[in-house]
Amino acid sequence: MTWFCVKKLLSPVIVAGSVLVADNRDVTKSNIDDESSQQVNFDDIVSSTKEKIMQKMKMANIPGSCCIVHINGKPIMKTGFGFSNIENSTPFSCKTSMRIASISKLITALMTLHFVQEEKVDLDKNLVDFFKSYNIALSVDDGEINSMTLKQLLNHTAGIRHYHNANQIEGRGDTTADEFFSNKNYPSIKDSLDIFIHDKLLFTPGTEFKYTTFGYSLLSFAMEKFAEKSFEQMLSEFTSLLGLSSTRLDSFEDIILNRCQYYCKKDDCQLKICPYVDNSNKWAGGGMVSTAEDIAKLGDILLYLYQCDSPSNYVKHELIESMIESNSITTSKKGDSHYGYGLKVCHEQDSHGKTLQYFKMAHSGGAVGACSNLVVLPLGKHLSGGKPKGITVVMFSNSCDGDVIKLAHEIAESFAEKIENELDCHC
Repeated sequence: MTWFCVKKLLSPVIVAGSVLVADNRDVTKSNIDDESSQQVNFDDIVSSTKEKIMQKMKMANIPGSCCIVHINGKPIMKTGFGFSNIENSTPFSCKTSMRIASISKLITALMTLHFVQEEKVDLDKNLVDFFKSYNIALSVDDGEINSMTLKQLLNHTAGIRHYHNANQIEGRGDTTADEFFSNKNYPSIKDSLDIFIHDKLLFTPGTEFKYTTFGYSLLSFAMEKFAEKSFEQMLSEFTSLLGLSSTRLDSFEDIILNRCQYYCKKDDCQLKICPYVDNSNKWAGGGMVSTAEDIAKLGDILLYLYQCDSPSNYVKHELIESMIESNSITTSKKGDSHYGYGLKVCHEQDSHGKTLQYFKMAHSGGAVGACSNLVVLPLGKHLSGGKPKGITVVMFSNSCDGDVIKLAHEIAESFAEKIENELDCHC
């Protein structure tokens, strides 16, 4: 089905797509700073953001998408576009359940830090002998390794490989890898390790950076043993603690409310339904489903934990600091970002007093028939009136094409610039 055909179906949904909020207030206005009670009107930027999203959807022939923008934990924009299921004319909304792919890593990382806080795991503990006790012998080309830690698994410096043949074709990323489309069911995480565990490590742990989804599979295996619980049980308990009621493992057999249909494209760019895949090969690193509402809440939680120095938090401020701490090994070649624990940290850069790039905590996700993005942009290092101060942007799309969700960073920065300019006018 071409975009021209789909557009006829989508138009009523796109036009009807509106900003939603539970108490029916005008959500295009927000108290940016509760102390100064500055009012910022976001009507223009919300309108332009919707237009950009619809243009990207049209250009890339994307069936459905949604966008949520929170400022200081309050909803400013909450809009669905197109369809979650074209055949049934089901609108795509912020309650649509979808694969979140690698955003799963952020949830796994926060859960790991929660266990660190409860003294169930140690990020710096040498795991080599532990893995050997389960007949997992890790080695590099010149022999066995002497050390591997949870910290290295969290920030992709452990040497575990990613999918075979991923990123071989420019612009296609993981979609060139057969393992990305795996439809084999693995009864346990230990079983799923057979995919990669007999391969040599790419380098000695702690010496280089290589992004890997399978590293999180090994991490989750260790977590199961330390916590004496299944990963599914740990995830269920942790998401309940955070209030993420729609976040869970992507089980094909289970009934999941509001689950979308996943689409990809034929050679002629027409839409088709994606092939069946089984994500039990990567639960912790890319096998969860959620809603944009849940992930926006997750972003607000991350913002709060970053800005709140309370010992009663389920993840202490000092652990969040370690999560985003600068690391020369994981820093990008351009030097504008680095990888922490389960998230990418974009560095703030200033020139002549003008912010060119904001400090952001983010992670994107690409799954079979789904793309997602979470961007958290703090507007300070501390809470304001006991509330988080910053911007959270979430974008979902039920298509392998990631053009739409790439807008998340641009959207976050445009709202930040709007706030800066408005506050400058009041100074």
